[in-house]
Amino acid sequence: METDNNIHDIRKQEKDNIKHLNNRFADFINKVQELEKENKTLTAKLELLQNQNFYKSNIDELLDDCQTNQKNQIDALDDERKKLEKELEMLEEMLEDQKQKYEDQINKRTNSENEFADSKKAFDDTFMKKIETEDNIHTLNEEMDLLREIYDEETKEINSCIENATTVVQLKSHHNLNTAAIVDDAKKHYEELASKGRNEAEKAYSSMYNKKAEEDQNISRDLKEIKSQMSKIMRQIAKLQSEVDAAKKQRDSLAQAVSEAEEQGEKAIRESQKNVAELESSLQNTKQEMAQRLQEYQLLMNTKLTLDIEIATYMKLLEGEEKRTQHIV
Repeated sequence: METDNNIHDIRKQEKDNIKHLNNRFADFINKVQELEKENKTLTAKLELLQNQNFYKSNIDELLDDCQTNQKNQIDALDDERKKLEKELEMLEEMLEDQKQKYEDQINKRTNSENEFADSKKAFDDTFMKKIETEDNIHTLNEEMDLLREIYDEETKEINSCIENATTVVQLKSHHNLNTAAIVDDAKKHYEELASKGRNEAEKAYSSMYNKKAEEDQNISRDLKEIKSQMSKIMRQIAKLQSEVDAAKKQRDSLAQAVSEAEEQGEKAIRESQKNVAELESSLQNTKQEMAQRLQEYQLLMNTKLTLDIEIATYMKLLEGEEKRTQHIV
């Protein structure tokens, strides 16, 4: 009887143990189902992330292409900048050359104006000298006319004296003198003296007149030559003024071109810097997003690994309990 009670107690205890094991097994089953469900969810997320990872690889290619395009754009902008700098340097050289030509033309014009002023002064001096010479010639002509009048008056006076002397000699002479011959000789002598004086005076004044006339001709020739030089200088000044105006206009045009080139170069540099900054910002944002995605992926992988370990642990425990239950039964 006591043995039966012991057996009954043992069986009851075994039933309780089996019941307890069944409850634990049911809990294990539920836990495994939950873990499998969560594992499926994580697997789906992992597949999604793996697909995103494949898309991430495409992003890497796009980023490489973007970086290549950025580099190409930067290289193109740098080439454009170098081209603009070269054009600017050429324009500055042309501007400096035109500036030098402009200064040379100004110097030539100044020299021509100085030569013109000197020629004008020489012309004025020569013209005044010509007027002075003409006045001297006019004065000499007046003096010659006056001397002729004086000579004529003196001749008349001498002839009158001779005639009076002849008359007196004829009246007072008591001798048979040849008074007519004496008078004629005296008259001839005075006429010769008068003619000689007249010729010498005319010769002297004629020499002075010819000298002044020659000076006047020389002055007229000098004036004509100076006028020709002045006309030539005036034409040179007009030509130089035209060249100066053209050089000034070209200089202004080159200065404007240089200014526009500088402005265009600065604008291109600003735009390239802005594009580079935007691309670098976009690249940085993409890298940050990739890092975040990678961190999320790593976190999910760690979670999945943990769940896989727990599931494997529960499965081993479950198998151990099943074996134990079978052994007890």
